[in-house]
Amino acid sequence: MFRDLSTDGFTSRQLPTAVIALERLRIESTLSVLLKRGTDILVALPSLLVLAPLLLVLIMINAFITKGHPIFGQTRVGRSGGQIRVYKLRSMAIDAEDRLRNDSVLYAKYLANDHKLPEGEDPRITAFGRFLRKTSLDELPQLWCVVTGSMSMVGPRPVLPDELETLYGTRKDCYLRSKPGITGLWQVSGRSKVTGDQRVDLDCRYVNNWSFFGDLAVLCRTVPAVLFGRGSH
Repeated sequence: MFRDLSTDGFTSRQLPTAVIALERLRIESTLSVLLKRGTDILVALPSLLVLAPLLLVLIMINAFITKGHPIFGQTRVGRSGGQIRVYKLRSMAIDAEDRLRNDSVLYAKYLANDHKLPEGEDPRITAFGRFLRKTSLDELPQLWCVVTGSMSMVGPRPVLPDELETLYGTRKDCYLRSKPGITGLWQVSGRSKVTGDQRVDLDCRYVNNWSFFGDLAVLCRTVPAVLFGRGSH
C-alpha cells in the first residue's frame, strides 16, 4: 500500500499508492491545471481578504512617499508566452529605469550580475521600498493576479520579454509551460543569493518534476523564508 517517493525534490517519504498518481502528472495536464487552480483560489482569496487592511495601509503610506503612484504595474510573460499584467507595491522611484540606464558603469554592473545590484547600491529603490522588498510585502498585490488567474501561487517568477531570452535562453520552455508564481523553488532556495543559471536550473527542476505535494511543500517553506527575510533585498 505504501512506497518511498521523492515528490518534490526536498524529501523522500512514504505515500499511499492511492495518491501516487498525483505525483506522475505533467504540469500541463488538465488535472494538474485544475489542482493548481483550486489550490491557488483556496490560498490566495482568504489571504487577500485577511491581508486587505494591511495592504490598504501600505498603499496609503506608499502613495504619500511616491506622490500618488503606490502601485506599479508591468507587462510580463505569462504561460505559453501570453502577456500578463503583474502588480507590486512600488519600491522604486518613478524615474527608476532612467536612473539606472543613465549610469553606464552601474548599468554594466547590473547586466553582469544577472540583472541585480548589490544591496545598498541600487539608486532606484526608495527607503520604504527596501523595507517592502526585505519583507516581501511589495508582492501582496500579486495575490489579486492569482485570484484572477494570470498567476499561480507557485511557479517561476514572472519575467520581462527580454529577460526570457537573456535569462532562460534555450531553456525558456521550462518557463513557458507553467503560470508564473508568487513563490517557487528559487525563492525558498536563497532568492537574491541564487545566480541566474541556478535560478533557471531550479525553475526547470520545478516544472519538469511538478507535483501537487511539491507545491504544498514550497508554500510551507515560503512562510519561514518570508518571516526571516531569507535571501531577499
